[in-house]
Amino acid sequence: MLDANPQVARGGFGEYWLGSCYTDSMLIGIRRETGADTESIGTRRSLNSLASTPRMATRSWYEQEVRQRNQGRDAWELAELDAGFNIFAAPGQPFIDSARVRQDITTLDAVISRVNAYTSKAIAHRDDDPHGLPAGLAVTWGELDAALDAVGNIYKKYYRLRHAGESLGILTPLKSPGWIQMFETAWMPPGFILPHDLSFEPAADA
Repeated sequence: MLDANPQVARGGFGEYWLGSCYTDSMLIGIRRETGADTESIGTRRSLNSLASTPRMATRSWYEQEVRQRNQGRDAWELAELDAGFNIFAAPGQPFIDSARVRQDITTLDAVISRVNAYTSKAIAHRDDDPHGLPAGLAVTWGELDAALDAVGNIYKKYYRLRHAGESLGILTPLKSPGWIQMFETAWMPPGFILPHDLSFEPAADA
């Protein structure tokens, strides 16, 4: 919106607030999904469980789920859906290959470790020395985008295991048709009075 409206001054309070809301929510979301401790419920903990107990998901279970979800498909289509298990194990292997899961965990950690370190140090907790954050700890937009992509790709991959025979195309929520209406309406209706410069409290009733 700011790029499309060059007459609006950049770097003000509104832009900072919008950017902070977005980055904080995304960083906290990444940290929540990738927490490695045993008290965290998220994608990373699920991967740890799968890697340590690979027989919890078997090829025979997967094929049974495929048939329950795809009744009426012909044998060729079912065979193609059955082959989806080969993403998680070598062809013919009856159980999940834990080495593949651990490799996914390693790949994910390589992308999100710095992002989570920053989140823990600067957002989720109040550091004892907030001005002593290492200069190299700051996260760039590119690193945030890469972390979001990494978490999203892992989620989409293992969605196919949890929902046998199905795939998840996108992670972004579906937008209702009227979502743009708020941008077509003035935010300050006629007669609106700005609050006093030093006060953001609403005026008391007379």
